[in-house]
Amino acid sequence: KSQANKYIDNLEKGAPFIFNRELTFKSVGFYYDQERPILNNVNFVVRRGEIIVITGPSGSGKTTLVDLILRLLQPTDGEVILDGVSTRQIDMVAWRRAVSYVPQEPFLVNDTIESNIRFYDATVTDDNIALALGLANVENVIAEQPLGLKTLVGERGTSLSGGERQRVVLARALARQPKILVLDEATSALDTDSEGAIVQALSGLRDKVTVIIITHRLALTKIADRVYALESGMIKQTSF
Repeated sequence: KSQANKYIDNLEKGAPFIFNRELTFKSVGFYYDQERPILNNVNFVVRRGEIIVITGPSGSGKTTLVDLILRLLQPTDGEVILDGVSTRQIDMVAWRRAVSYVPQEPFLVNDTIESNIRFYDATVTDDNIALALGLANVENVIAEQPLGLKTLVGERGTSLSGGERQRVVLARALARQPKILVLDEATSALDTDSEGAIVQALSGLRDKVTVIIITHRLALTKIADRVYALESGMIKQTSF
């Protein structure tokens, strides 16, 4: 068998994604150079349906933490565990379907709002989109557009404001009905009003989707069940 086929086989195999209780970081470390660890002995728990905020200064390891949650990286020490099963053992395709990501910079193509939410995924139904619009607090934005969901957003979404673009991207993530939603500094470039709309949307997700927010913005910490402060690659403080 070719190496490519072996890789495809590995992607197709693995334990199912089952999330009824908690996602746990247990003594997790990550380094490229053992003398300079990026994360060191990180321990925290995310319970199903919670909103968790992870905050910390630039260079504290937040981006690496996100990459571990998305499984773009694997821990070099410790384990990330989902309901008692190491994420190393969980089917990668199932993981990617269950975990959605909203980046700092929203990416939109020069197409309709609807196409940007569906985003080349034929499994996303009209009902999925309708539900996601409500969850993302974006229905009023659609109502104000001349052609509603059929409105063209322009190159890189320039016909929409920054806050509107970010809510469309949030709707895109939610239309895939994820079990876990990860936001990486998703409001850092927004004004107060736009951020408020995102905060309202995220607050409404509690108990529907497990939300992990990476941010340094105070407004987002106010809706969190727990706030973990990351400093020099370690969890230094936990607030409830």
